[in-house]
Amino acid sequence: MNSVLVGVSGGIDSFAAVDYFRKEKWFVIPLFLVLSDIHKKKLEKVKELFDSQSLKLEVRDERALFKQKIIDYFAQSYKNGITPNPCALCNRRIKFPLLKKYSKETGCDYFSTGHYAKIENQRIFKAKDSSKDQSYFLSTVKKESLEGFHSTTLAELSKESVKKTYREIFNEVEKESQEICFIEDNDYPSFLEENAGLEKRTGNFIDDEGKKIGVHSGYYRYTVGERRNLGMGFNKRMYVKSVDSEKNEVHLTDKGNLRKSNFIMEGIEIFDTLTKKEYSVKTRYRQRDVSGRINPTGKNLFEVNLNEGIEAITPGQICAVYDDDMVLISGFITKDIW
Repeated sequence: MNSVLVGVSGGIDSFAAVDYFRKEKWFVIPLFLVLSDIHKKKLEKVKELFDSQSLKLEVRDERALFKQKIIDYFAQSYKNGITPNPCALCNRRIKFPLLKKYSKETGCDYFSTGHYAKIENQRIFKAKDSSKDQSYFLSTVKKESLEGFHSTTLAELSKESVKKTYREIFNEVEKESQEICFIEDNDYPSFLEENAGLEKRTGNFIDDEGKKIGVHSGYYRYTVGERRNLGMGFNKRMYVKSVDSEKNEVHLTDKGNLRKSNFIMEGIEIFDTLTKKEYSVKTRYRQRDVSGRINPTGKNLFEVNLNEGIEAITPGQICAVYDDDMVLISGFITKDIW
């Protein structure tokens, strides 16, 4: 009998992954990683869920490692005036390496997760349900960390069909949260003030001409493309164009000026070599793919030239480059955007 360790969160997707292997007559061990105090609070409910299915939940407390690898990175990114992507880096630095490690420790043949993506031969492919495809968040995972991963059929299913299948077990499937898992109520400014030493300090809103047009209470409270929460009215709709952590300034602009088509990407994981003239590119999870050219510039840097401008290309976020449906390269968007 094949055996598999499945990373679970207590949500419907990871439960569906567990159930897939059970139906295939595999021996399944669900594993819950405690990565923050919020995860710790959730632990009893997750245990109850798998107890109800006659499955013993394995638990590992990795809060210290998570703080070192993710929370510290999260805080330092904001200090440097860039917007981090903790979910993508968590898959690379925490979840996949630990699942691979613990699958061996528990004597399992394979490990898996409830992600909507296909992983095969240490390569990552998009899911059929484009609205739920999570290959973007997995694009940073090291190739070596994919060894021993066994995909489920989630990559072939729609989210709605999964909800319908498991609605009785979960009673009512709540709207999925896109919030950061280790921050209560998604209040990341307060989290940064309490955990990263950032302080409320007034600074200036600056327009495209470099003129002061208002006052804010801290550059780290704003991300590129944001329109809400600017704290004051302007005589026209304004959006965050960039933030300057050294000067504590937030640059605002018109919506049309947010569109950019060229930037430098610092490579994180390179799955294969560049052989084509053009590839499809994604710079945010919900953003549609845009075609463009990817040119190596040396020192693990790539110049990305898109065929059309897209809004809110954000320093610190992940850029995923696809060859058809396969992730080819992932990297950090640098501050070099034009």
